[in-house]
Amino acid sequence: MKHNYRPFCWLMLLISVCCIHVQAQQRNLSADSSKAADKGEKKFKMGALFVTEYKTSLSNNVDLQGQHYPDGAASHDGFFLRYIRLSSQYQLTNKLSASLLINLADFKNNPQTRVLENAYIQYAFSNYFILYAGQFRPFFGLEDMYPFEMRPSYVWSNQYDAFGKSGWQSFQLGVGLKGSLANKGIPLNYYASMVNGNGKNMNGDNDNHKTFTWRMEYAPLQYVKAGINSGFSKHDQQWAKAIGIDVQAAIPLSPRWELDVETEYKKGTNLNAYDLSETPDKEVKNFQMHGIYVTPGLRYFLNTNKTKALELNSRYEYFEQLSTNENPKKSLSPVLGFMLTEKQSAKLSVGTVIDRYNKQIEGSQQWNANYFFVQFQLKF
Repeated sequence: MKHNYRPFCWLMLLISVCCIHVQAQQRNLSADSSKAADKGEKKFKMGALFVTEYKTSLSNNVDLQGQHYPDGAASHDGFFLRYIRLSSQYQLTNKLSASLLINLADFKNNPQTRVLENAYIQYAFSNYFILYAGQFRPFFGLEDMYPFEMRPSYVWSNQYDAFGKSGWQSFQLGVGLKGSLANKGIPLNYYASMVNGNGKNMNGDNDNHKTFTWRMEYAPLQYVKAGINSGFSKHDQQWAKAIGIDVQAAIPLSPRWELDVETEYKKGTNLNAYDLSETPDKEVKNFQMHGIYVTPGLRYFLNTNKTKALELNSRYEYFEQLSTNENPKKSLSPVLGFMLTEKQSAKLSVGTVIDRYNKQIEGSQQWNANYFFVQFQLKF
C-alpha cells in the first residue's frame, strides 16, 4: 500500500511557518515591553497568598481563641482559612503607582470592616521623598515591614494585635511619607504617617484627631538593622503616645546555615481598652500596655527537589495588655518549617503555642493554654 505523505508535509510546513511567525511576534512584544518600561508606561502585576491550618487545644476547657469555659463547653479543634489574599500593583508612570490588597478569608466573619486591606496611591518624587495616600500599614515596628508570608514565627505577635486595635499599627486610613538615603551611601530609611487611627475601611475619623507616627531604620553593620518608632495622638481630649525599638539580624554562618534574630520592645497607650472601659472620669495615662519579644531562627538549606530548606524558630513574648493589671501574657511558640520552594512561596509549618499568666481568671482569656498546629502557605 502506497502512502501519500504530501498532506502531512504541507501540514508540517504550515505549523513551522506559524511557529516562526509567533516567535517573531514574541520578540517584537519583548522589545516593545522593554521600550515601554524605559518610557515608564503602564505595568500591571498580580499575586496571591493562601494560608490554611489545623489547630487543636491541648488544654481542658480552653477554646482556640484562649477563652476559658468553667463548664467545659469549648471547641477544641478545627480547620481554618487564615488568608486568601489577592494583591495587585499598577505602575502608571515611573513615578506614579497604586496598590491593592484584599483578604477574601475575611468573608467568613462580618465583612463590614474587613476584606479590603491595602488600597493606596503612591508618587515617588525621588528615592528620598515618596508620598502615598489611602489605606496602608503605617510602618510602626518590625511586623509592618514585611508581609505575612515572610514572618519568622507562627502568626503576628500579641503586641502587634494590641497596637493595631489601638490605631498605632495594622491597616489605617491616611497619608504617609517615606524615603531612603541608600543611594548616598547612608543605610538609613525613614517613614512618617498621619492616619485616622480608628482602623481600616471606616467612612472617616471617629474623633477628628489624627494619629501621627514615624519610624527610622539604620543598618550599622552588614547583617544588622535597628529601628526606632514613636507616635502620638489626642484621644478624648487627652494626649496618647507610643514608642518602640527593634533590632533585626540575618547572619550567614556557612553556605548552608543561616541565623536570623528579631527582637522588639514597644510601650504605648491602649486606646482600645480605654474605649471599652466604663470607669467614670478615666484618664488615658492609666491605660498603658508594653511588651517585648525575641524570635531566634536557624535555617538549613537542603536545595533538594522536594525541600529547599528546613527552619527551626521560636518566639518568646512577654506582653501586658494593661500594666495596671500586673498579669502579663507570656508566650512560647516553637515552630519547625519545611520550605518547599524558594522565597517562602510554599511552606509547611508544624509547632506548638504555650501561653502562661501570673494569675488565671476563670471564664476569661487570661488562662494558661497549650495548642498544636499545622499550617500550610502557598504564594504565587
